[in-house]
Amino acid sequence: MIDLNLAKFKKNLELHHSLYPDIALDSKMLESIFERSLFGDVKHDTGSHSIGYDLIVSNKKISVKSGKYNTNKNHLTFSSHRTTTHNTIEEKVKFIDEHHFDYQYNFAKVDDWKKTKLYKLIVFKKEQLKVGDLNFEENDSGWLGKNDNIKVGIRKTMSDQVWYTINLNNVKPLKIMDFSVPQYDLEYLSNEVTKS
Repeated sequence: MIDLNLAKFKKNLELHHSLYPDIALDSKMLESIFERSLFGDVKHDTGSHSIGYDLIVSNKKISVKSGKYNTNKNHLTFSSHRTTTHNTIEEKVKFIDEHHFDYQYNFAKVDDWKKTKLYKLIVFKKEQLKVGDLNFEENDSGWLGKNDNIKVGIRKTMSDQVWYTINLNNVKPLKIMDFSVPQYDLEYLSNEVTKS
């Protein structure tokens, strides 16, 4: 697995939230923070549309995702590939399961993020996110395949985008870490406003 420089990552997270305390990290910001916080030789082309990965670290392809973590259910939900260029469900599943990346780093907002200001970093190997064994059924919105570990929807209205829900009661990630938005000196900020 790729090593995260935790001190740098926390410092970069704190820097983002010192500027934007109420704005959660999105995918592009996450890629930049990870780029600056990983050990090893990091290659990153901001805004590139490389299929399935965002960074290359020491010759390993990393997919960086944001998502939502539900504490009550212990479930993680996130979006992935768009599959409109693949016509049949069999072609879509084959494409999804191809080895586009080695690891996925998912930095998920916990519950109602505006209230919790919490994140979870959840790291998977590509093999943990394969969908080929699922039985997909077509419905009005697209296709759905699920078992006790994973639910995968492919939504027609969103360019056949793939949406995962991972049951973390049954799927054990390589790593799970908790992070919170750093607190700032509100008294200092209110004094600055008063001086203006």
